[in-house]
Amino acid sequence: MALGAEEFGDIRKPTGVMKERIIRLIAFDVRPRRIAYTVFETPTHLLDWGVKMVGPSPTAGPRVTSMLKAYRPSVLVLRSISSGSRRDHPRTQELLSAIEAEAKQSVITVAFVTARELEVFFRQHGRVTKDQIAEAIGEWFPQLAAQVPPQRKAWQPEHWRMPLFDAMATAMAYLAEEQVSPDASLKSSE
Repeated sequence: MALGAEEFGDIRKPTGVMKERIIRLIAFDVRPRRIAYTVFETPTHLLDWGVKMVGPSPTAGPRVTSMLKAYRPSVLVLRSISSGSRRDHPRTQELLSAIEAEAKQSVITVAFVTARELEVFFRQHGRVTKDQIAEAIGEWFPQLAAQVPPQRKAWQPEHWRMPLFDAMATAMAYLAEEQVSPDASLKSSE
């Protein structure tokens, strides 16, 4: 059974603190030459998404600044990159540092999602590969269904739209991780 955004929201219905206030978040997936982004108003209202090409990190700063000013997020979510991983590229690290600095200057909370948190969240929904995750996101958010990249063959490079789905996955894992369980809120109020 395919899940719509409404059902997805019910699966991870915010409780406790997040129930009290709506937060806007922007999630970036940073690559050496491009930045994919998604903008959410919690819990599941997708406002905007896209992939932007970026030049050297000094030129990336104004793009990031304009996005942060336009969307005014309360949280910026980034994927943490382990040293030595395939994503650990000097240019990516340089861009991440520039983005973090811009966010801190704009007094925006910066949060990181680990590969393990992504894996745990999507494994709960029976999705393991990047292609399966992109398909699930296309099912949960019909406005992105036409953007789901075709399944990649082993010899093909990654599709240019896949970073968009990586940014979506990062945002969704963050939202799932930040939930306050009903049990925890009951215990704290006793």
